[in-house]
Amino acid sequence: MKKLLTVLFAGIMLAACNSDQKKMVELKSETDAIHDAAMKDLADMNRVARAMKGLMLSDSTMSEEKKSEFEQSLKSIGEAENNMTSWMMSYQIPADASEAVKFLEEKKSAIEANQQEIKTAMENGKKLLGN
Repeated sequence: MKKLLTVLFAGIMLAACNSDQKKMVELKSETDAIHDAAMKDLADMNRVARAMKGLMLSDSTMSEEKKSEFEQSLKSIGEAENNMTSWMMSYQIPADASEAVKFLEEKKSAIEANQQEIKTAMENGKKLLGN
């Protein structure tokens, strides 16, 4: 009876580990896909920032109010880029599957928020450029 309970417990633990492992793999895949898309958006956002800086340098008639709007938008772009860098630097998945699941859930949520931040900063920059 004792052996049966030990085997049963071991089986339950193994199933739980497999479940965490599968969830970890799924979350990693989803998180990586969101990150990859956000990196493409980041590249687009940086092109917008370069265009904004170029326009600020070349347009000697730009009003101080307009310059201020551009500077604020460029600040938002810089913050979005810095947040991406911070996210990537802290993306180190724990070895333990159950810890990894929790970590990846948090990282997935954070990269989704960063992707939205990037898109918003980019769209605001495009509006200022008249695109």
